[in-house]
Amino acid sequence: IRDEEYSLMTIPVTPKKNVYDPAAIAYDPLNKRMYWVDALRHKIYGSHINGSFAGEVVGGTEGAEQLAVDWSGNKLYWTSSAFNKIEVITLGEEKFRMSLIHENLTSPHGITLDLSNR
Repeated sequence: IRDEEYSLMTIPVTPKKNVYDPAAIAYDPLNKRMYWVDALRHKIYGSHINGSFAGEVVGGTEGAEQLAVDWSGNKLYWTSSAFNKIEVITLGEEKFRMSLIHENLTSPHGITLDLSNR
């Protein structure tokens, strides 16, 4: 991960108790936040990179494997290979969740956003 304050290998992360099975991680360089999938609890959590303000972002994420943050659009995307779909949620006070692709998709295992070509 590269941004002005952190190099690729030096993000200080304070582990939180009760993180059972982290399966994917995404970083928001604008807001200095991390997001991760807890595969055991079927939830996505987020916190500041120093571990503060940790909490659930969204539940009911069975099969979630990968995350991607649209930091300029304030959205979080994830793939679900168990249900063959790609979902998105707006981040912030008013959360809106939506299935973007849920037909004609087989086992999506990764996701990348091209934020430079909006």
